Amino acid sequence: MPGNVRYLDPAVRWKHRFPGMAEREPSSADVVAEILDTRFADAVLGRLASGKEADIYLVAHRGAPLVAKVYRLYRQAGKTGAIPLNRFSFLAAIEFERLYKAFRGGVRVPAPAGRHENIVFMRFLGDDSAAAPRLVDAPPEDPRACLDSVLDEVARLLAVGIVHGDLSAFNILMHEGRPWLIDFSYATAFRRPKEKPWDKDPVARADLLRDCASLAANFRKFGLPVTAEDLLSSLRERTASGEASSATSP
Repeated sequence: MPGNVRYLDPAVRWKHRFPGMAEREPSSADVVAEILDTRFADAVLGRLASGKEADIYLVAHRGAPLVAKVYRLYRQAGKTGAIPLNRFSFLAAIEFERLYKAFRGGVRVPAPAGRHENIVFMRFLGDDSAAAPRLVDAPPEDPRACLDSVLDEVARLLAVGIVHGDLSAFNILMHEGRPWLIDFSYATAFRRPKEKPWDKDPVARADLLRDCASLAANFRKFGLPVTAEDLLSSLRERTASGEASSATSP
């Protein structure tokens, strides 16, 4: 079967009876044209990275660098099963909403600039020579101080009712000597005003424990003997003491 038709969920193939619907992943040239067709970019400077669900482009808006995270429409790296047509536009919407909420809450994240369908635009972290490295590629000189800084940001996320859900050294960038959290497409909002806090919500607690397990495994590789329960306990202390509420915007 040609193209990416095999990746489409049969439940949504009926949509392709309508004009203008494509069944193949857009080419790089088409993606660039789509980025330029938005009001968020007037130049595409290059592709920075490719992930399992999205490609990351460096773009410019009125001379300022931005990142355009372009979710693929049909294909997911490493997957061969059917994927619903609207899955990645949904993930883009989730990422932008969670990123905006985190930024407004003072969490150190790339400032969101806007969203156009399956494309999320945000602040570029880096300098003229390169993008900021991931924590996994830039082991910290002081692992304890770095971990404390990461936990501060996680506590601030909890203060605004968000659990990252996929937090590891792969989704932390080191910029200006500090950790920045990225990739919020699987983040969950666990709390609304006057509802129970994260440690009383079994789903939020389970998601957070998974994040803590990933972080603990990463920092053990950096020489720090910590466990997921250690990190969860530290987050309880931070959120109970109100430490997160004293955060300032990045």
